[in-house]
Amino acid sequence: MKRIIYIAILALTALAGCKKDEAPSLSKKICGEWRGSEISADAGIYISFASDGTFELYQKLSDEGFELRRGTWTLQGDILSGKYNDDEPWAASYKVTVADKMLTLVSQNESAETNVYQKCEIPEYIKESSTVVVKSYCNGL
Repeated sequence: MKRIIYIAILALTALAGCKKDEAPSLSKKICGEWRGSEISADAGIYISFASDGTFELYQKLSDEGFELRRGTWTLQGDILSGKYNDDEPWAASYKVTVADKMLTLVSQNESAETNVYQKCEIPEYIKESSTVVVKSYCNGL
């Protein structure tokens, strides 16, 4: 009888230790570095979303190189919004989907513009050579 109880306890302990694999939350899927995939050849955009709710946006809008803007982001359901470090909000909030290392953002304003990003490490030369912009005026997020 003791042997059966011992086996039952071991079985219950083993079952309690097994956890069903949970799909990562949308906020975890967003975290990481992304490159704009539908941007013209003479421009460029990279964005990094950190798990602490901060972002870094690298944009090349002219021949003068990349500009870096920083701020914070929040996710409510599947709606992404953010503010730049000067407390200016993004031009729009975005409906988010993430699938197959692709991040799709659809603006929640009149234009309903779609931006697609690929999971991609931001090159070090971009991080090191970007000009930090304090004011948030830009055509990006």
